[in-house]
Parts: sequence; C-alpha cells; structure tokens
Amino acid sequence: IAKSLLKSDVYVLNSKLNIKSAFTGGHFDWHQDYSYWADQYSKPDIISMSIFVDDIFPHSAPIMVIPRSHKRGLIKVPHRDKMSVEEKRSYPKLRRDNLPHSLPNEIIIEEANKNKIIDGVGSTGSVFIFHSNTFHASNINLSPFDRSTILIRYNSTNNT
Repeated sequence: IAKSLLKSDVYVLNSKLNIKSAFTGGHFDWHQDYSYWADQYSKPDIISMSIFVDDIFPHSAPIMVIPRSHKRGLIKVPHRDKMSVEEKRSYPKLRRDNLPHSLPNEIIIEEANKNKIIDGVGSTGSVFIFHSNTFHASNINLSPFDRSTILIRYNSTNNT
C-alpha cells in the first residue's frame, strides 16, 4: 500500500505503539508530522499507517484529520519556545504547551471550513492512512475504553 501511494520503493522510517488509556490518554495538538523531519528529508514523501489495536469510537479520542490539508504543503510555524507575543495569540496556552510545532488557529479554521474534519474510527484491525503533511490532532480520552494503535511511518527511498 505504501509503495503504491508514494509511487516508489519504501522503507519503515519508524513505528510506535500509540496508547490512549481509558480516562487518562492525553491529547495531541493540531500539527503536521513532516515539520519534525523537514531538516532531514528533502520532501514530505512520508505516510503514516495507523492499525487499530482496539475498536476506536468517536468517544475514545480518535485521531482527527482534515482531508486534503496536505495539499497546502508544510506550514512554517515557530517553535513554541521561540514564539513572539503576537504569535502566541494564535494559540491557547493548552495548545501552545502541547507540541513544539502546533498549527495556528486561523489555518485550522480555514482548512476545516473548506475540507471538514473526519475522525479515524473503526474496528480492531482497521487501517487509517494519512500523508505526513496532513493536519491532524486528537483529544483526551475520557471514555472508559482504551484507544490503542500501531503507527508505522513509511518513507520513499527517493527521499533519503
């Protein structure tokens, strides 16, 4: 699947078990994964495959993505520790303190109004795939159900 989507040979860039335990699983602010690798790879030829270990429901804090937002390219955002007072106004404190390269409210609003927001929900074994520039986030899991996924990121061999 990764080879077909990236139209090249691929390799596993990294993988992790993403666990959001019942009642305690934290949130991830709106971001693009490629912003964390832009200094290592020449282009965002990276996709993520999230394999559901648990059934994932709307109430168990699924990943939220804005479809087609990857077409906007990498949004250059300042690192949270280097933001000016003006830049901080685009981020509520809770969001600003979550990830170093969170996306500003204005861009999220614009893309969500244009392309909507979808939740990655489904049964155990389902696969949810997204591009490394796709805007995505997830809420705190306050439900009584665990929400675990295996996240595998694939990079194009043309991007090494």
